[in-house]
Amino acid sequence: MGGIQCENGHTACFSCCSKLAHKCPTCSLPIGNNRCRAIEKVLESVRIPCENMRYGCGETFIYSEKYNHDKSCIYAPCSCPIQGCNFSSSSKKLDPHLRCRHVGDVIRFYYGGAFPLPLSVGQNSEVLQETDDGAIFILHHHEETFGNIVTISCLGPPTSAGEYFYELSTNEYFYDLSNKSQGKSFKFQSYMQSIQSRVDHPLSAGLVLPPGQFFGTSKMIYLDLIIWRKGDCPLNIQSSTNAN
Repeated sequence: MGGIQCENGHTACFSCCSKLAHKCPTCSLPIGNNRCRAIEKVLESVRIPCENMRYGCGETFIYSEKYNHDKSCIYAPCSCPIQGCNFSSSSKKLDPHLRCRHVGDVIRFYYGGAFPLPLSVGQNSEVLQETDDGAIFILHHHEETFGNIVTISCLGPPTSAGEYFYELSTNEYFYDLSNKSQGKSFKFQSYMQSIQSRVDHPLSAGLVLPPGQFFGTSKMIYLDLIIWRKGDCPLNIQSSTNAN
């Protein structure tokens, strides 16, 4: 952001200059080649509030800092992952919302503990929530020509990316998913990506299961899941993932 002026001293900001086809709005002389230092200093001193102020962010900053702040703001709004619900707020406020409004729509678990997770053929997602800290995760299931892909994302601000690690495997925030079916096993390990809504398209990388055969006559697939926070994940698992 900055200021420019025409030969007659009339001023405009860079944004307005481009919209006016580089003609002064006052005298129509060409404008755009002469910087106006006085106006630039005024603009640089103006502090603006975060666009997530209504979700709880109290930060203010100069305009040039807006991009970096937006990338790291922990109050970035997230949409409720339950289908048909229009609630949107910071991830911290999604926790009590799910506990109060969607008790029966969420699978709750504890970090580091395995729990069963059945998945039907037509089921595209499942919402998971850690019992103690309320962190929210979404299991994604989608079909490709080469098989079924199962992956997990953290529902939270962009800064939560990489804060959890997951493992998808047979026997069995980092997450561990295991598939046990017809005596065959598969394993996938990765750090989680973060998303801000259920409709965000997940990464294509995940646990890949051959098409059809793993659902059998029951049309179900049975998974075991363990989720760890990044710092609590067993060192041998993190080391093997980093090595890859």
